[in-house]
Amino acid sequence: MSGDDHIERLARIEVVLAGIQAEMATMRDALMRLVRIEEQHAATRDEVRRVHERLDAIDARLDEAERRIDGLRGPLVWLAGIAATVVAGVVSVLVGRVM
Repeated sequence: MSGDDHIERLARIEVVLAGIQAEMATMRDALMRLVRIEEQHAATRDEVRRVHERLDAIDARLDEAERRIDGLRGPLVWLAGIAATVVAGVVSVLVGRVM
């Protein structure tokens, strides 16, 4: 092989190496994008978990409020019955005096 053949062969190798380096740079950029996407995904997953925890807490508070309201219904019905009886008695007394 002559010196020109070696130079030509080295030039081709340099072109191939430059192409490989460009591909490696592209892969490195793609990998960095994937890492950022995974970080965002992990942050989103954590935020979704926190939102679910808050929703569960709100749901528990609503269940407790419903239990308290159900506990108040009986006394309120009883109180409404007494109030209706008192009003009916007062109306009866007033009607009796007018007539």
